[in-house]
Amino acid sequence: MGSLPQPHDDLLTTLTLEEKISLLAGQNFWETVPIPRAGVPSLKVSDGPNGARGATFSNGTTAACFPASVLLAASWDLTLVRRIGNALAEETKTKGARVILGPTVCPHRHVLGGRNFESFSEDPLLAGVMAASYVKGVQEKGVGATVKHFAVNEQETKRFTMNANVSDRALREIYLKPFEIAVKEAQPWAIMSSYNLVNGTHADMNEYLLKTVLRENWGFDGLVMSDWGGVNSTVESLKAGLDLEMPGPTIRRKIEDVKAAINAGKLSVDVIDQRVSAVLTLLQRTGRFENPEVEEEQAIDRPEHRAAIREAGGKGITLLKNEDNILPLKSGHLGKVAVLGLSKTALAHGGGSASVNAHYKITPWEALQSAIGDRAELLYAEGARVDRCFPHLSSGLTTEKGEPGLTVSQWKPDTPRSAAPDATITTPVIAYTPLETKLSFVTLTGFYTPEHSGKHHLQLGSLGPTKLFIEGELVHEITEDCDDAMGMLLGGLAGKTVEYDFIAGKKYAIRIESAAPKPESADFVIMESLLSVTLGVMTDATLKEDVLS
Repeated sequence: MGSLPQPHDDLLTTLTLEEKISLLAGQNFWETVPIPRAGVPSLKVSDGPNGARGATFSNGTTAACFPASVLLAASWDLTLVRRIGNALAEETKTKGARVILGPTVCPHRHVLGGRNFESFSEDPLLAGVMAASYVKGVQEKGVGATVKHFAVNEQETKRFTMNANVSDRALREIYLKPFEIAVKEAQPWAIMSSYNLVNGTHADMNEYLLKTVLRENWGFDGLVMSDWGGVNSTVESLKAGLDLEMPGPTIRRKIEDVKAAINAGKLSVDVIDQRVSAVLTLLQRTGRFENPEVEEEQAIDRPEHRAAIREAGGKGITLLKNEDNILPLKSGHLGKVAVLGLSKTALAHGGGSASVNAHYKITPWEALQSAIGDRAELLYAEGARVDRCFPHLSSGLTTEKGEPGLTVSQWKPDTPRSAAPDATITTPVIAYTPLETKLSFVTLTGFYTPEHSGKHHLQLGSLGPTKLFIEGELVHEITEDCDDAMGMLLGGLAGKTVEYDFIAGKKYAIRIESAAPKPESADFVIMESLLSVTLGVMTDATLKEDVLS
């Protein structure tokens, strides 16, 4: 594998030890640490893999939403995937970033894998060659691709702490094969380590994975970054080959801790230099030394991107059955057409790091209405329910001032709960996760006016201890920290429900109090001072809605 010249070798000699250590973790959620004195710029990364979201998790700058990787793989079209990579690189630049956090290549190992949509295939060869085309497309436009999650990250449940025990043959032939193909064929500029343990050792400090396999066997010469909050040690991860801890500010690589390890002989300056060199190489490859400014995010809706999205969507469609050649729909009047499933939801992307605020999206129901018009009578039924948890409460909510939504009062970690809140905002729906803000406590207050009388099933979810009050009465409580943080962040958990009888049209006072989880909770490395609370509601009538309408 070819390597770039290293103009930063001289730069390394000008950096102090403290400055070198500072480069080995982010300065914030999306950017690396700059050193203006030495001319070292910052690098911004953006979530992918099917769109460059930018720095805001929800309702941020709009972005092009490309088909998920599982659909791209169904096209079997490597040229198309490379074009999608080109477009993703252009989108990444519109968000001021120079590295996109994708593609995901972990093979599908179970139908319930929470991110199967985000990866390519259950077949390691198909996943690998698709990833290689994706990486080539991204990087030939001057943007770095990040192949993830290395390795054996095929489930979301307990993904921070689960231990994947895998034989060496299965590891090499199934789990690592897509990574190997991508590294050898496309030379990605970055790899992201996974949260889980592999054969008893966390991936971020697994020397067999990061040294023996990735660098020695495959010749990888790029940067290895952690998944967000996925660094589980100071010394071990540095020695194993984990170059960059994300996000920042650092948790595991505080300057004083790393210096203490060096002084104690547990870590060498040479290891620090190797890790710093990888960071500087990524800055060089992405053109940051020549263009050090981090540009403002822009929403640029390009016609050629829309065309690529439409083409990929069409080529990835897989028709399983076409009885009596009913498709394509004939011209003329069609009579009655039943539309079943999630057709009234715009499922344009998955959740979590694959979500974007799309420039444009439409539900299948709306698209059929537009395309068919008055040529058919459309009938709808949801069919089998697939909700992980009850729909989040959004309608019928008003603040104390009569505005839509609930009032959210926020307390930061250093603010006593007895003091006035640090900030007050409004949320339109009870699915509140302020990922960009460190908090210790929140309250959500206001009123709920139900549309229907009768029994309502209330499902409360949260990262930390939480209480739900209705009309001043405690009706639901979570006393322990959540034991599946990733599940909570990806939409909530189907926890215990309680029942409450409401009267339609009556205004009920609602108050939710939620605290951040304890820092020592094993599953919460990145969750310290992070809050998330949801309230889902279903009525008996809603639970019985299964007929065409």
